[in-house]
Amino acid sequence: DSFLLSLLLPTLALQFGLSKAQLGMFTSVTAAGQIVGGILFGFVSDRIGRVRTALLCVGIYSLFSGLIAFAPDAHSFAALRFFGALGMGG
Repeated sequence: DSFLLSLLLPTLALQFGLSKAQLGMFTSVTAAGQIVGGILFGFVSDRIGRVRTALLCVGIYSLFSGLIAFAPDAHSFAALRFFGALGMGG
């Protein structure tokens, strides 16, 4: 998924009219979401178990990855990307 984002950056730049620095934000937001998701869902797995946590993470990742297709602007895209990365990190 992260590799696919790097392939899509030129298209996102045209679609949203972003600079290279702004495009770097998408990569940074994804990395931050994965880190936070790894920490957060580590604690969650201690409470509800690994299998349930894994299913929850797959659901979160799937939901927000699907919603990215409907993102109207760069800020929405970044927010959806962060929440999807929570699931990736978990």
